[in-house]
Amino acid sequence: DVEVSRPVLESAGLVQVPTVTAALGFAVNLPDTEIDLLRLRRSDLRGIFDGEIRVWSDARLRASNPGLLLPDLAITPVVRRDVSGTSRLTEAWLAGSHTAPQVGEQYSDVPFEATPGLAVFGSHGVAQTVHRLRGSIGYLELSIAQLFGLGVLALERSDGRFAEWRHARATEQNDW
Repeated sequence: DVEVSRPVLESAGLVQVPTVTAALGFAVNLPDTEIDLLRLRRSDLRGIFDGEIRVWSDARLRASNPGLLLPDLAITPVVRRDVSGTSRLTEAWLAGSHTAPQVGEQYSDVPFEATPGLAVFGSHGVAQTVHRLRGSIGYLELSIAQLFGLGVLALERSDGRFAEWRHARATEQNDW
């Protein structure tokens, strides 16, 4: 899950070849709420995963969603317990980075260890938990969210607009 620096590869006579690409985002379980209309800004999501925003009816979430009725329901963030590139990329995005952590940066083995909520193994574990638990939100790959029939959030872009998940768009961004 971590890119090896070019000097290290060259000194060992190796080439690193990417074999997989995945679109990442957030899936939610909010019955009676139109997920396609739900807009959570990066700061909202950061507040949820930091434990500062604990209910869906929080004033900050209502401010980002005027006219959308949000339930007075506890939010349960669902994170991965295992070490994963998915967690690292999500943590970087929540911190405000527009790129993956750079080669040589230190990684936390458990990026979301302080998050209130549930820690489960693997993206399938995140998907199963979000699918079963009302009020939950988790990060995972688009393909797995689709497999479990989960509603996915449009993500806030750097210009403040929201972009919906599209697999084709995610794979176009690769510079291989």
